[in-house]
Amino acid sequence: MKAVLRIGIVIILIITGYFIGGQIAGNKKIKTNNSDFIITNKTHNFGEISIDSISRHIYKYTNQGTENLIIREINPSCGCIRVNEFTDTIRPNDKGIIVIQFIPYSLGFFNKNIEVITNSTLKPKVNLTIKGFVQ
Repeated sequence: MKAVLRIGIVIILIITGYFIGGQIAGNKKIKTNNSDFIITNKTHNFGEISIDSISRHIYKYTNQGTENLIIREINPSCGCIRVNEFTDTIRPNDKGIIVIQFIPYSLGFFNKNIEVITNSTLKPKVNLTIKGFVQ
């Protein structure tokens, strides 16, 4: 009998905690960042390039949101891509750039990704692509 009473009390406490906790969490304001990372050409095709060349591309983007856009990280998919420079903080309606270099290490087709991580709640992660053929 005591065990049944204890189980009943535990169940009531769990249910009460669930509803109280849900109401408290429901009243919290979740901070969102209204920056919006707009980049028109996410893929760049270098076409045919030579094995002994270094190819460069500039990605241009705009913050069309109402708060600052901050680029937190840029992660190339391989060591053949170098990020030369980028604009890390962009005010609303301003433009920024990401300058990359591709250094080919082998012949043939390539398709590489560059992951851009931002503070935007709308687009926290954007993937850029470079591709082409090394001869």
